[in-house]
Amino acid sequence: MKKFGKTFFICLAVIVVLAVILTGCSNKIGSELLANGNFEKINQDTGRLDNWEFVYVNKDGTKDNTKTPGTVKPGSGGSEEQKKFGERYISISTSDYAVSYLKTSVKLYSSQTYVLSVDFNIKSKISTESGDKDAIGGYFGFLEDKNFQEINAFESKDWTHREIYFKPISTAKYTFVAGIGREDLGGASGTIQFDNISIKAVKDVPVGMNTAKLTPGSSVTDKEVGGVVYTVILCLFAVALVVGGYYMIRTLQKSKHLDNTPLFEESDITNNIVDGDDNNSNTKNTKVKKSFKEFFEPNNLKKTLTSPISLFIYTLIGAFLIRFILVLTVFGLGDTITEYATIALDIAKEGPSKLYSVQLAGFIFCHSLGL
Repeated sequence: MKKFGKTFFICLAVIVVLAVILTGCSNKIGSELLANGNFEKINQDTGRLDNWEFVYVNKDGTKDNTKTPGTVKPGSGGSEEQKKFGERYISISTSDYAVSYLKTSVKLYSSQTYVLSVDFNIKSKISTESGDKDAIGGYFGFLEDKNFQEINAFESKDWTHREIYFKPISTAKYTFVAGIGREDLGGASGTIQFDNISIKAVKDVPVGMNTAKLTPGSSVTDKEVGGVVYTVILCLFAVALVVGGYYMIRTLQKSKHLDNTPLFEESDITNNIVDGDDNNSNTKNTKVKKSFKEFFEPNNLKKTLTSPISLFIYTLIGAFLIRFILVLTVFGLGDTITEYATIALDIAKEGPSKLYSVQLAGFIFCHSLGL
């Protein structure tokens, strides 16, 4: 019992530490999160923009890999335009209601508020096939949230600077896109120019500014019938697992012979040992392991399948199935599990006492930790 209690509290302490690290982390206030958001860095070998991938999809859904984003060189000689846009800014054009954008990934935390800022100019008015006001034109947002249309423009008189504040509801790596149209919401025709895209963590939101919600679309978060049913079933499954785990622990606590119980249970065989005289004999019990065939007899098999060890194995399998389902269906959980695995490897390599020191490169602790 003492050994079980000690193990239980050690596991509980490790879980609490990992939960504090992963849920209590956030990006450093004011740090730029979007690499090469000014588009100044170009890979010398490939001639493509560092940290960005270009996508061009025709109206019929086919991708055109021959297309590339246009780059415009601002006026030289220290002009105001060059000071504002550096060596280049991006120009993207589409025709026949195609979709074209640059994309990159950025890690965001659910406990943090961010500001997205961009300079853009609609060089040629953007039009959509449907003409719907909710359609996508010149778009700056995230692929994971089809409702995130906080910066969606169709025309502008000149260069426009826009800022929006938003907060993710899930911690994960998001795909930020900048261009015209979206594959899941339709394409558009026109030309957009943009530069100086920035995403930074902020401490406060200015008075009068709204904070948009960045809600990834998954089977759990979608308010559709299928998503609700899935959520209810998964919650019931999780409750059943917790209850089963509780009874498994109680069974293990009550078991007195758990450590000495072999997989193939031993049976008692009585032997009579004769000491010279037929009237003087001693009775001795010896134990013989059951054969493999006897193990699969109904009575023996039932006893084995309902043993404490079997209950423990069932609980582990159930926990694995829940985790596997969540990884496949809940947005961001794959990244979280990867971080847990990284921490576990660091603990195994460096020891628990060095957990914080080895994680400083990957995690920045939030205000609750005073850092």
